[in-house]
Amino acid sequence: MRRCKIAIVTAWFAMQAMPIAAADLLFVDVEKSAGRYTITSEVWFDANPVDVFSVLIDYDHYDRISSVFKESRYVERNKDGSGIVYTLVEGCFLVVCRTIERTESLEIVRHSKITATVDPDASDLRFSRAIWELQPHESGTHLRYRVEMEPDFWIPPVIGPAMLRWSLRRGGKNAVLRIENLALERSATSTHLSD
Repeated sequence: MRRCKIAIVTAWFAMQAMPIAAADLLFVDVEKSAGRYTITSEVWFDANPVDVFSVLIDYDHYDRISSVFKESRYVERNKDGSGIVYTLVEGCFLVVCRTIERTESLEIVRHSKITATVDPDASDLRFSRAIWELQPHESGTHLRYRVEMEPDFWIPPVIGPAMLRWSLRRGGKNAVLRIENLALERSATSTHLSD
């Protein structure tokens, strides 16, 4: 009986040390108009805005957010985290697989806003502007994301906004949980280092 109690107490303490993911993908929508797609989403993270922001601008490690990122890196980086970034994304939707290269100019407002604008001459997109807005909310972070993009390649008509919305909801849940866990790891590391 004593061994059982010790095992229960040990398991309880071990669980307290593990980050518990509570991220919530609140909303995802996709619209298409005149060849441009607009994707909007809202997420709540059980992590502070500083750490979520740090994960989102860590382009040297985007593969930790999702396996669709085959390459990601800063081409030029300023001290504040802004600069030029490169990503190579590879993904499949139904039977259609595609690799997309993007080179983007990254502008930031520390811990609250990230804007990524594509360079069409160095990307597979004619146009793309993505905006992440972070706000503290209920001891966590509320993130609003909006991207407007125009691909420089053909997308089969069967892949409409409804199908993209479904795919983003499915894949987005895993990505937001990974972002939250990475943010919680950063928070635990910075707290540990400051002790």
